[in-house]
Amino acid sequence: MINPQLPEVFNFLDNVIAQLDRARWVTAYDHSYPQWAKCGDRAWGKYRMGGTYQLFALVWYHHFCRPGSLEFRPKIVMTALYKSVDAIRLTETTRGDRHE
Repeated sequence: MINPQLPEVFNFLDNVIAQLDRARWVTAYDHSYPQWAKCGDRAWGKYRMGGTYQLFALVWYHHFCRPGSLEFRPKIVMTALYKSVDAIRLTETTRGDRHE
């Protein structure tokens, strides 16, 4: 079963990655890719997200959530990511930004 938060996670990660200029992206990629390569798709499979978004999640974690971290375990990264997406949703709902 696909997590119902996944579309929001993808949107969140797209917005985060869009903030990086080319030089920051290269630095982030060079730091995060080796962490992804430690387990790759094997450990990320249950999250139903392709390699691009797996790497985006690690870049977010390593450079925005916990700068300098070498964490590579998907469960830890995704738990933090889901919490951030939930916090944004709660903020938008509280402010009335969300139109449903």
